[in-house]
Amino acid sequence: DIRVVDIGGIDTEACCGTHVSHLSEIGQIRILGVNSVQDGVFRCTFVAGKLAIKAACEDMRLIHDVCTVYGCQQSDIMMNCNKFFAAKNSLTSQNKALTDQVISLLVKCCAYQPGDKHVVIRSEENGTSFIKGIDEACKQFPEMANKSILVQGPTYIVGMVQQDIADKLAKEINAAFEPLNAQSKKEYDEQVKKMKEEGVAAAN
Repeated sequence: DIRVVDIGGIDTEACCGTHVSHLSEIGQIRILGVNSVQDGVFRCTFVAGKLAIKAACEDMRLIHDVCTVYGCQQSDIMMNCNKFFAAKNSLTSQNKALTDQVISLLVKCCAYQPGDKHVVIRSEENGTSFIKGIDEACKQFPEMANKSILVQGPTYIVGMVQQDIADKLAKEINAAFEPLNAQSKKEYDEQVKKMKEEGVAAAN
């Protein structure tokens, strides 16, 4: 049997769920989420019966935990969340401004440091900040024309170096990878040869 559920004035659909004698037997229904599938079509995720009660208890437990963390009443959760994110955004902006100042000072120290033409700085900051900061700071100090500054982070190396040093580094990097490139090309050629041989064998 196919059961058709009609919600007057809203929708009529074939029932693909549990068949009960009366809808009241399903008990409590709790909607977990609604997402758009396509224009005008939405998918509604829900639980019913004991699972709905369990979901409600989990929600209340989560609300209680949030209140404990913020030290507030349930009615003040949103206000505290807004304060938290406002403070976070403010600190992020302050951190960026301080990072820019540090970069400027580092470049300035490098520019006026006698004798040292190459300076390496180790930092945990984002590499993107240094790329922009070094470029802008170096424009302010003509003395950087004869200097090289590198910033080494956890997963990056950025900086400004003289052309001759850049060429030398490029050659050293290419030389270091040359054996790997040669090995990769050899393996690739062997793989292509093997595939061609297998193709000929299959055709025969």
